[in-house]
Amino acid sequence: MNKVNTLIIGAGRSGTTTLSKLMENHPNICFSKIKEVHYFSISDLYKRGDDYFHSFFSDCKNKQIIASADTYLLPAYNAIKRIKNYNPEMKIIVMLRNPVDRAYSSYNYSVNYGYHNSYENFTDSINKEENIENETDIVKLNNLGHFYCSLYYKHLERWMSELPAENFLFLTINELKNSTDTFNSKLSEFLGITPFNDNSTGSKKHNANAIPRNKTVEQFLLNRENP
Repeated sequence: MNKVNTLIIGAGRSGTTTLSKLMENHPNICFSKIKEVHYFSISDLYKRGDDYFHSFFSDCKNKQIIASADTYLLPAYNAIKRIKNYNPEMKIIVMLRNPVDRAYSSYNYSVNYGYHNSYENFTDSINKEENIENETDIVKLNNLGHFYCSLYYKHLERWMSELPAENFLFLTINELKNSTDTFNSKLSEFLGITPFNDNSTGSKKHNANAIPRNKTVEQFLLNRENP
């Protein structure tokens, strides 16, 4: 199999699921079997090696674009060198959203999925983020650092100091909703593939504030430290 050559690195809660669905349906793109493979962001998974990573792309032989997503990556600075060592020509797609809207959506998601209890107001959750940048668990950092993960400049400055600017494509959720043709054109040009035919992308919603039936069970299944 050819190496994976395209990654959506976030930001979480910014339309990345809709973007991945769009890419899955393009004939020149082979997307991973699951939307997000947290290979580069989670050290426990990275230790399993490239064979583990490639197991999610077993149907991707001879595809021009082999892609996946990992919305934990934006603040995961240790992952940058891992990606660079794996494929220095990796195409990096960044989806951005109004940072306040993204932070609030992230807060609601974390409450709904049991990462923390609801506060009296959203501002209280931000006040609890003091020293969150020192959190070594990238899952906790993403699901508790709603404000921190919305500091796009801080994170992207680090990424672009280690990877060439031409490796990056920046898209916004507003383009996805309001300028679908422009959005699709920028994406296909960046990837060097035939144009996308889906003109209804902006009207589709995926992963919009979903709530699990049972938060306790959800957290049990997501807990990587549980035997």
